[in-house]
Amino acid sequence: MNFWYESVIAISRHDSDGTLRAVELHPVELHWDGPRDTDRGIPRLADPPAADRILQRLQWLSKPFGTEIAIGEGIGLLGL
Repeated sequence: MNFWYESVIAISRHDSDGTLRAVELHPVELHWDGPRDTDRGIPRLADPPAADRILQRLQWLSKPFGTEIAIGEGIGLLGL
């Protein structure tokens, strides 16, 4: 799989007062190698093996910046 066509969608979780508590990272693939032109480039949730690969790469890339990403059940979690 070409990592240029993989990403995450971030969902922020806030308290009732607006304080940011966590950010969920949901891995997606653009399926650039899809069989039909009309299906290519449409983001879809990644299947479990791809989700782990995407999140592990993001975890590795984020570590030098002091950002810790926990991975579980197919999503990444940024604890604050």
